[in-house]
Amino acid sequence: MSPEKTPNRKDLFFTSGLVLICFFIFRDILFNGRLLFGSDFIAFYLGMKQFLYDQIHVNHSIPYWNPYIFGGMPFWAHLESTIFYPLNFLFLVMPPEKAFGYTMFIHFLLGSAFMFLLSRSFKINRFGSFMASLVFILNGFIVATIFDGQMFRIQTYIWIPLIIYFLNHTQESETPFFSIALAGFFWGIQLLAGSLQDGFYTLLIAILFITLKNYHGVTKKRFIYRTVGCILLFSFTGLGIAAIQLIPSYEFIVRSARAGSFDYELVTMGSYPLEGIITLFMPHFFGSYIEGNYWVSGIPWSLPLYNLYIGILPLILIVFISYRPYEEERLLPFALITTSIWID
Repeated sequence: MSPEKTPNRKDLFFTSGLVLICFFIFRDILFNGRLLFGSDFIAFYLGMKQFLYDQIHVNHSIPYWNPYIFGGMPFWAHLESTIFYPLNFLFLVMPPEKAFGYTMFIHFLLGSAFMFLLSRSFKINRFGSFMASLVFILNGFIVATIFDGQMFRIQTYIWIPLIIYFLNHTQESETPFFSIALAGFFWGIQLLAGSLQDGFYTLLIAILFITLKNYHGVTKKRFIYRTVGCILLFSFTGLGIAAIQLIPSYEFIVRSARAGSFDYELVTMGSYPLEGIITLFMPHFFGSYIEGNYWVSGIPWSLPLYNLYIGILPLILIVFISYRPYEEERLLPFALITTSIWID
């Protein structure tokens, strides 16, 4: 097998560096007993996780119903209860205020490893893969999301490179449909993380990647059969894994007070407006959220989570990307279209 497929000592050296960086970032939590702050975690998730922890340890069962919110509401059916998300296991064995920091640490570790693995599969050298991993886990979006306490988005985010990694091996693998099934399996795990919107975006990205990956060097008939088969296998595998959460959540949603109140203006309120693209070059054009001096209100793109700014240096480094026609004739369209999907 090629070095890109089989980790060697140099790969392990760089991944060890990523591990050390993650330990350094979370050092106060891991070694000094400090707690990780997140505004939404304290205002919303902490109560849910404490209720789950108490029910598991007192009644030794998974709660279907939470009687402590208003007149009571479903708990299992609530998407963000994330009862069946595997990496939430720490919330079952330790107080949630401590589990939050440890859980985020685990996600940072896995996210960096998954991005390194994906970058190497794209034949990017080790240092480039190392830098891609750092950018993936330490960019403005992920840091702002930690501060905002939206743990479900981080739990969803880190699975994207692993899903694309398995999709990327469909043509090289002797068992391509097994790789597609694995990608679908981890998409199902991602859906269990509590953010259906981000899971839907991942599905769009997967469909796009599968289509571009299968397009090269095959007949039109084979392209259609193979692409449709891969998409169906990916989708049904993921939906099957997440069905234990999706089915009760769907029943909850259609019976909720909001089910019949959506109109186009409401559901597109969080869509990225055209004028917001200016933050790609001037991140503080609309003001600073941290300093509280932004001059737009009630618009999501005034928040740091929705800022498009990636920095001047990455834009300069794009000029130095080596051109490989066979790879980039599929990867460049994928990258450009994917960017537009996430902006929308």
